[in-house]
Amino acid sequence: MAGRRSLQGVASLVAERVSKSSMASCGVAAICGDQHETLVFGDVDAVHGIAAAPDTLFHICSCSKAFTATALAALVETGVTSWDTPVQQVLPELILSDRWIMEHLTLRDLAGMRLGLTRAGIAEWGFRPDAPVLQRLARASGMRFETPFRDRFSYSNLSYIALAAVTARLLGTDYARCMEQLVFSPLGMTRARLRPLRDTALPHLPVGGRMVPIPELTGESSEGSARVHLCAADAILWLAYLLRAAKGGEGKAMSELFKPQIPLRLLAEARDGLPAAWAYGFGWHISAYKGRTVFNHGGGGRGWRAQAILDPERESAVMVLAAHEGVGAEALALTLIDVMSGEAAGEWEALLCARAEREAEARNATMSLRPGHAGTSVDTRESAGLYENAVTGKVRIDEHADGWLRFAAADAPAFDAMLLPIGGDVLEFSFTNPALRRMKGDPPFHARIARDGSGRVAAETTYFGTLVQVS
Repeated sequence: MAGRRSLQGVASLVAERVSKSSMASCGVAAICGDQHETLVFGDVDAVHGIAAAPDTLFHICSCSKAFTATALAALVETGVTSWDTPVQQVLPELILSDRWIMEHLTLRDLAGMRLGLTRAGIAEWGFRPDAPVLQRLARASGMRFETPFRDRFSYSNLSYIALAAVTARLLGTDYARCMEQLVFSPLGMTRARLRPLRDTALPHLPVGGRMVPIPELTGESSEGSARVHLCAADAILWLAYLLRAAKGGEGKAMSELFKPQIPLRLLAEARDGLPAAWAYGFGWHISAYKGRTVFNHGGGGRGWRAQAILDPERESAVMVLAAHEGVGAEALALTLIDVMSGEAAGEWEALLCARAEREAEARNATMSLRPGHAGTSVDTRESAGLYENAVTGKVRIDEHADGWLRFAAADAPAFDAMLLPIGGDVLEFSFTNPALRRMKGDPPFHARIARDGSGRVAAETTYFGTLVQVS
């Protein structure tokens, strides 16, 4: 049975958890009834010891999607558009491989994650940060559908990048100004922005037992799916607004964010006590947790983790922003929701680690290239050349001075790598960008280069698809 609801003890609990974690820096915003708390710990730059402050900005990655949905809701509320407006009516540049789906696709389909596009490929994640958004969206025409349209939940960054482009088109300005005009300014969020300031926290990864800053991998071409930078003080305003909206107090259009748009299949491990997501709204998972409905969403990039949880029944909400790699932000958010409800906290970190390992094992089993005979093997010299496919674009594979092969995708420079043999005819990507340093749980990046039945040299890869040599 729940005890007294309070924020008492939250500060000391967070300080203890952060001190025992590998978070370089962490910001926390918590609301419990009419009480609220903001906390900041750690360093903006762990190497140089620059301390984080209450107004330090953190990149919240995919937690940005709720901001995108909120901006569009503001336009729906004023009659500028509707959730069921055809995407082609506003953004005809979005071309899909299935013409029927393209003609019937609505803003609701994009926001509700029910388009069905694959998550593989640089258009989904990894496209060069400075590329025009429409150039990135154009790659959707070559992407396959992983699930049937409107049949089931299928997470997609590209859907929210398209929604951002729609919002900008409707308002006649760039997306950063849209966010300022439609969300940040009306809510009084004075520091929030899409494009970071110089004193923004840096992403960090653990290297040799210490946290080290790494390059940011996203840019303006990711706006909509990511790129909101938030401080703990502004996060309080955001959470308070969302709690009102979840109860219908911010208009009909905003209430749609918290209504089921597509069901999720409950997994057997939902019995482990973690929030069990059974549907997706607009930018929010709708989950069952301890007999009540909560709304939650996480965000993650290399060196970043964020977690937001809304518990309207208990009038509580929490957001954890961290320069971190791992499950610590989500575990801390769940612990705070428990504490604010007067309940005993679960062993969330252990449960989240176990779930992440199961998911990684299942995913990696389907992605790995194993030694095989998909074609006639070619030597290193024959492998060198220019390759391409419709989604990844042009890739240069060259012979390196030491005899290995070097991989460079024109539109995904973060993935520059050496291709190193790991057994049989399989090559493994060894990335040069420190942000892509191999971490536990990372998916495999493998390649196999061979001559197919028609005599063409092709590189079969995980994530980048099959690349055909063109010169």
